[in-house]
Amino acid sequence: MRDALEQLLFRRYPGFYVGRHMPLTENLMGFGFTHGDGWFAIVDVLSGLATQVMDRTGKRIIASQVKEKLGGLRFYMRRADDFIGYARALGERYSYRVSELSGRPGVLQIGDGHYCTLAPGERAGYGPVEPRDTPLLGVGEPGALDRLREGYQRVDKMPPPQGQHNMLRQSGAIWSHILWR
Repeated sequence: MRDALEQLLFRRYPGFYVGRHMPLTENLMGFGFTHGDGWFAIVDVLSGLATQVMDRTGKRIIASQVKEKLGGLRFYMRRADDFIGYARALGERYSYRVSELSGRPGVLQIGDGHYCTLAPGERAGYGPVEPRDTPLLGVGEPGALDRLREGYQRVDKMPPPQGQHNMLRQSGAIWSHILWR
């Protein structure tokens, strides 16, 4: 990810990305975000959700690594609760439908043994891998990023979830509204 986007995330969520100041033996955020610019919105939404949970509960959640692996986003956190863990898993799944490079609708592709999620024709020598199970409608369409932001802003207006089952259901409902129309 471009340095300017990294710095923006560090400024927006300083408590969540405190690990970037830790030694690499304790936290890998010192390497920065090792993925393309296209996933910036996903990382921004997940960072915002984690920060809102920290503000609401007083619990400290720390990002420990954010990277591309096998064509998808991997977002590792320490001390995340079930709500954030489930939101993270859904955000990672969503990354398989968004180009890592451009943020346009993408598909998992392979070239020279390396997996990437790319928009069709975005990188020479890469071709599609078998399609995943559920297409995400609206990815890359006008207003898609606005729906992402609206969804995570809606979290502040929701009552605190009661119990693990309700946390998971609430997190799933947020992402379902954001990602699948």
